Amino acid sequence: MSILEQTKHTKHTLEQKSMAGLVVELMRLNLWVRGIYGLHLKDVNLLRRIAKGKGVHSSLKPKS
Repeated sequence: MSILEQTKHTKHTLEQKSMAGLVVELMRLNLWVRGIYGLHLKDVNLLRRIAKGKGVHSSLKPKS
């Protein structure tokens, strides 16, 4: 499979995912981020930030 085909396939797959599936993915990402950075952020806050596509980088910085 060429890179272009793979990209199209991935995009198509993402478009097929339901909202529930997306939330599960975000929760997995949240756990993964927590595991690496040892964060103790409010889940809802982080999920909202990721969903908006804003403040993701700032949410990754460990809070002192």
